[in-house]
Amino acid sequence: MKRSRSAAAVALIVPLHKMEIEATDDVVPMGGVARQPSMPRVQRNLSKSSSNLSRSWAEHVDASEIGDLEAELQAIAVAPSMPFEAIVHIKNNSATLNLISPWKVLGPQTSTGTGFHIGKRRILTNCHVVKDATSLRVSRHGTPGNFDATVLCQSHICDLALVTVAEDEFWEGLPAVRFQDAVPDLDDTVCAVGYPLGATSVTLTRGVVSNVKMSDLSLTDLQECQLNVQIDAAINPGNSGGPVFNQRSGEVVGVAFSGRPDAKGQGFIIPTPVVRNFLATYEATGSFGRLPDLGIRGQILTNNSMRRLLIGGGTRPRHHDGILITCIDQYSAAEAAGVLAGDILMAIDGHAISEEGEVVFRGHERVEYQYLITSKQCGDQVELSLLRSAANTAKSADTTVTKKKKRVVDLTKLAASLAEPTPITLPVKLAPTRELCPRELYKDYFPEFALIGGLVFVIAGLPLLEQCLHSRGMHELIGSLTELIGSKESDLTKSGEEGDDDDEDDDKEEDGEGGDRAQALLCSSCLAHDVNEGFRDFVGCRLLRINGKRVKNLAHLVELMAPYMAGLAEGQGKEASSTATSKEPAPTTPPNQEDAAAAPSKDWVVLNFYSHEESAVFETQTLRAATPTILQQHKIPSWTSLPPPQG
Repeated sequence: MKRSRSAAAVALIVPLHKMEIEATDDVVPMGGVARQPSMPRVQRNLSKSSSNLSRSWAEHVDASEIGDLEAELQAIAVAPSMPFEAIVHIKNNSATLNLISPWKVLGPQTSTGTGFHIGKRRILTNCHVVKDATSLRVSRHGTPGNFDATVLCQSHICDLALVTVAEDEFWEGLPAVRFQDAVPDLDDTVCAVGYPLGATSVTLTRGVVSNVKMSDLSLTDLQECQLNVQIDAAINPGNSGGPVFNQRSGEVVGVAFSGRPDAKGQGFIIPTPVVRNFLATYEATGSFGRLPDLGIRGQILTNNSMRRLLIGGGTRPRHHDGILITCIDQYSAAEAAGVLAGDILMAIDGHAISEEGEVVFRGHERVEYQYLITSKQCGDQVELSLLRSAANTAKSADTTVTKKKKRVVDLTKLAASLAEPTPITLPVKLAPTRELCPRELYKDYFPEFALIGGLVFVIAGLPLLEQCLHSRGMHELIGSLTELIGSKESDLTKSGEEGDDDDEDDDKEEDGEGGDRAQALLCSSCLAHDVNEGFRDFVGCRLLRINGKRVKNLAHLVELMAPYMAGLAEGQGKEASSTATSKEPAPTTPPNQEDAAAAPSKDWVVLNFYSHEESAVFETQTLRAATPTILQQHKIPSWTSLPPPQG
């Protein structure tokens, strides 16, 4: 911890820091061409100030503080200059895919950002700087010419990306930055350097570290939280991806990634531990996927009655550690390790977890306990220290208890016995949690679709929600997606309907058909045609069944619909079938829901939706006749983006 200075010492250091700033400003003039600072002049001035320090202020400042100030001034005098030549300007020409109508592309856009050379012919920047790039151009500071660049790796979760340039000319004489190992201390002076607001030469803003906390770096509040550093220096559009230097050492302490419109002059940076984890994962795997997660949901234990019941065996414990594990996610790392709902999580790798779910970060700083998990890589092992009740001990040994019951806590049984819990330790191999809705575009989320009549069905996922939030008139989809995001894969069977013959025992579900991943399918739009009359209200609804058969994922939908769409091969949307539309369908009797569930008819297609009493019904001949016309009118190449099922 830094020792606080006296008022006299603070009054003394202000003009000295002002002189330091004036000397540093020589590094990058407003003209944008870097020149070396006059270090001998700076050193002479600082040395002179240091020698006069004890004579002028000895009567006001403590002797130990004089020594500290002299050491600080000496460090400033010999501090290396920041390598501005390592900073590059990035121009991104992008085209975003329309995830609501995946056969379309949104209008092209142009944006700029900042990056910097980290060695090995790699440029580090933000993921959102290079997102959806169709053409990426980079240029060096103070050097004419721009070069074509390609993305090596990007992570929306960390908001980091690696870029490289094929031409050797770009790398000639380009220095690389050095990273600081530790997160900067509070009150450390840092400098954010980049190309904000359309600037063509680097600009610099200076501030101090004001806070270190955990937050979602994707800015969606839906991803895992990671370390985040707040500084009181402005981070403007265009600064994104630029380095933030420690003014004293000239080392990079983080990557600028966000400002706040409601907090003028404040900025946020991604600290070096997150950067190193991203780079280490890329080195090991060639990509960056999901962050590790225990797969538990917890409740803080600040209530004295709960602490007496769960930890003290009827008496209040003297310590303030431990949170209650209320739920275990199916297929999670915690479930595989044998963690049970109702266990008390006391520590991870020996780091005590407080009753509010926090751990000591350094000194008196505290952060959420998830820091101990997301700072590691998938496949790493941690040791959990738990308190386990007698009821949970019996449950773990009882082979007749289903896994589903082990994943949910029942405090009424714990209240029946006030026996003091037993401490245990469990090793856990970290892995991502399997959510029902995928999280990252082109990694676990792919923009596929299927068309039934004029109803367009897409896969529910976080990228779709983010695009809907930036679009108009998407309130139906936003409501459904918000409810689904965060659901686990096992939630696929939770339809809330009684007597569902497709609902299987929870333990059998793990060995489902072919190990296919579950997907939630939403109706994203209703394309205008007579065949869809009255079906507009199904937009935003989640598909449950087709002719009584529960739909597991989009591939399963295509498999179920393939017999009805036979003959409508790829390319049928280019011209409508006049012969098909001229024929009147044979009159048949539409099936009701019970009949469809018992024996699906080839003459009718009945769609049922979650939490929706109404159904959508299509006559097969009418559906087949209308589909080519709908495809042609809306320039859709095929009724599905997936390949037809074989056989």
